[in-house]
Amino acid sequence: MNIPRPQQNVPLLVSQISVATLGLLVILLASIANPSAYDPFTLANFSINSDIIYALLLVVTGWLCNRWLIKMPNGLYASFSMLPIQATFLIYPAAPAAIIVLIPCLLLELFQLKRGLFMAIYTAGIFVLATVAARYIYEGVGGNALVGDLKLNNILAILIAFLMFGLVSELLMSVTTILQGNLPWKNLSERVPYTTLYFGGMLLGSILLAILKFETGIIAFGLACSVAIVLGLILRQYTDTKNLSQQRMEKTRLLNQELERINNARQVAVTQINNTLYILLHLVQEYSGTSQDQQVAMIQITATIEELSRTATQIATSSDQVAKAASATIETTQNGQIAVRDTITAIQEAQVKMQEINIRILDLNQKSELIGDILATINSLSNEIRLLALNATIEASGAGIYGKRFAVVAGEVNELADRSKQAAQEIRRIINDIQYATTSSVRVTAEGLEKMERSVITAKLSEEANLEIIKQVELTAQSAESISSATQQQQHASEQVVSSVYNVTSMLKQNNEKMENVSAAATELEQAMEELLKEK
Repeated sequence: MNIPRPQQNVPLLVSQISVATLGLLVILLASIANPSAYDPFTLANFSINSDIIYALLLVVTGWLCNRWLIKMPNGLYASFSMLPIQATFLIYPAAPAAIIVLIPCLLLELFQLKRGLFMAIYTAGIFVLATVAARYIYEGVGGNALVGDLKLNNILAILIAFLMFGLVSELLMSVTTILQGNLPWKNLSERVPYTTLYFGGMLLGSILLAILKFETGIIAFGLACSVAIVLGLILRQYTDTKNLSQQRMEKTRLLNQELERINNARQVAVTQINNTLYILLHLVQEYSGTSQDQQVAMIQITATIEELSRTATQIATSSDQVAKAASATIETTQNGQIAVRDTITAIQEAQVKMQEINIRILDLNQKSELIGDILATINSLSNEIRLLALNATIEASGAGIYGKRFAVVAGEVNELADRSKQAAQEIRRIINDIQYATTSSVRVTAEGLEKMERSVITAKLSEEANLEIIKQVELTAQSAESISSATQQQQHASEQVVSSVYNVTSMLKQNNEKMENVSAAATELEQAMEELLKEK
């Protein structure tokens, strides 16, 4: 039987010492009361040497059963470990029986359970007291050596002795339970089955060992003890195997639970990834559509700028022709005129404060506005040229025959001024288209503050008509050169704008390709997640 290890408090320690002392006193009193090694009814045909061997066999059997069966369920452990102990009080008188019971109990506590000396004496004291009480009851009710046929009085004596052994041992263990602060009947439902089992099992086994001792001899007795030992070892192996199997089943169950948890976590993760991929794919598709719209707008802007560049080239060519004609006129007039005093101041400085925004398209808008300012200058110069041409015509008419050639030049200049004004209006229309396309493409434009400082060219007209004509022609030539220079600047700005638009278009194209790759990868990953969910 498994003896519970009590808590080490003072009343319980006193109880342990009391039980141990009482057990030793019982052994001493039993020896004094019956000093013989045998009961009065077991004197025949037994030598002391053979009784020592029997006693050693019982001690070894009890110790081995305790050693091998200590981890067994309570019922099986009690049935086999108590078998040699309870057979002892059917064979030997009180004192030898108590000593035989004492040795296996001490060995169990000191070397197997290792619960300390006090616990060893306490456990041994319980079973010594129960054994001595059972032996004296057995003798008191007329029990004899189990020789020959079992008589009714021997059977009754055996039953009463076994009952006394159980009552004494249970009573002492109940006292221990009470001292621990527990009620002995709390685990009564657990104790009744295995108590009944080990009493029933030990009853027949103990009777068999006693009969073999008295009837057959030492060989049969030794074989019976060996059978008990081997059977205990087999039960121990069976129990270990069963426990190992249960442990494996428990590990398998825990592993299945862990796998189920991991599988559930994986399913949740896959679902979250799938949702994230769906959102990412939607964003990529939306951004790809916006980039395609921007790319189309950039293509339209590029075409418009290229058309503007071609128009600017035509204006520059016309301005060069005007400058050449004016130079020829000056050279012809200077051959018959007095030295000309030139005071012409035509200075134009444009200061533009521009704000840079993250994308290059806004630069296009600002340069378009700059071109518009230049066109305003061209319009102003065209008006001045027309005014100068009118003045030149008036002066030519007053000069008589000398003014005919200059009248022709003044007419050409007037016509050139009209053509320049028409070209400037055409450029203004194109610029408006560019600004509209830019605004619709980027949706935000930063309006730059541009100021044009204009210098009014003041010239003192000479009293003589030829000098005034020369000054007007020089102004015409300078205006033509200004138109040519401004047109060249506008053409250069247009080329830069076209280059910027090409770069933006190229970047948009690359972004579209990358977005298509990202979209394709996201689609493939989404399909993989769906396949993974299907595998679940």
